Amino acid sequence: MRKYFLAPCVSISLVALWVCSSCNNNDQQAKALLLKAEELQNRHKLIENEIDSLWDLTTAKLALGLPETIPPSDRDIFLNSRNADHMRMFMSFSKLDRSLQEVVFEAGRYDQMLAAKIRSLSNERLAFEKEILQFLKKIKQQKGEVASKRIAKQFRMIAAS
Repeated sequence: MRKYFLAPCVSISLVALWVCSSCNNNDQQAKALLLKAEELQNRHKLIENEIDSLWDLTTAKLALGLPETIPPSDRDIFLNSRNADHMRMFMSFSKLDRSLQEVVFEAGRYDQMLAAKIRSLSNERLAFEKEILQFLKKIKQQKGEVASKRIAKQFRMIAAS
């Protein structure tokens, strides 16, 4: 009788061990994914801050150097558009001092580089979202919809921050 008793206990122990290791793997994967979500969000915020700083500095330089002869509507555009291509479209751009034109050209080049970073990060985020969806689907199959929704909520909280 002991022989029969041990076999079920051993198999139950192995199943319990497998379930626990599966839980640990899921928990570890969830933590890793949450950390990656936070890292991607932080990188996005840094690039946005860099863009804001670029245009704040550019606007400040333009505000100091714009001649009085620039029409008020053009002045507003130069100080508010945050888009070098848009600024260069105006006839009054050619009336700016060469150093101010260069400030706009330089800002445009840097802005394009930052836009490329944003596009690359967006592609990374799309791939990551697919990874998250696969993970949530796995959790839903293994632990149920409540567990899946709980983890999904954590991802949404990071995205909202």
